Amino acid sequence: MSLGVGETAKLSPKISPDNGCKTVMWRTSNSKIVTVDKNGNIKAVSNGTAWVTVNTLNGREASCKITVKNAPSKVTLTKGILTIGVGEKYSVNSGVNNGAAAAKRTYRTSNSSIVKMTRTDWQGDFVGVKPGVAYVTVRTYNGKESTCKVTVKAAPTSVTISKKNMTMKVGQTATLSCSVPSNAGCATRTFRSSNNNIVKMTKTNWTGSFKAMKPGTAYVTVRTYNGKESSCKITVVK
Repeated sequence: MSLGVGETAKLSPKISPDNGCKTVMWRTSNSKIVTVDKNGNIKAVSNGTAWVTVNTLNGREASCKITVKNAPSKVTLTKGILTIGVGEKYSVNSGVNNGAAAAKRTYRTSNSSIVKMTRTDWQGDFVGVKPGVAYVTVRTYNGKESTCKVTVKAAPTSVTISKKNMTMKVGQTATLSCSVPSNAGCATRTFRSSNNNIVKMTKTNWTGSFKAMKPGTAYVTVRTYNGKESSCKITVVK
């Protein structure tokens, strides 16, 4: 586990077989780096590495390596602006500055009637509820925050791939994109090939990148989160 200076966490022992053993003893290899109490509550004190160990009365033990880094001076979300559709599920992660750590990160929404959180620890999972704008914010244990503006639009009624027909030579690569109606949102778009032996996908999210493998015909299809599809016929020649 990596923690930032001043961060707290709780460790819980898993005893096998579960024979009702309730009494365990905790210790730290270096209390100047990590402290631990009788209930497994730990606190990061200063930079460095220490081991927190739990023992049963009959001598069984397990340890957790704790690396303590600086408290974060900033946190950054993987997305700053995002447009999704009603009913679409999405996840955002976050990172802290180099040399820092923050195991505890909590996510919240500014308006759950527009964007509803489904997971709020470590990563933020949410779903678009109805059209509008809401903000998803991550917060570290020491109060550093970052926000993503989420615009929710109607679910797409259709999707259009950028080309309907293509002819390629063996070994060539290409990319297809797609669009949805202007009043719709769709952050999750997946591309697939009907035959990877002829056309092999190399990227399948947002845009579809692929390579012509051998002569023949295959279809590259894009699919939205709510099942709308559009296809391009790829003819591969020598």
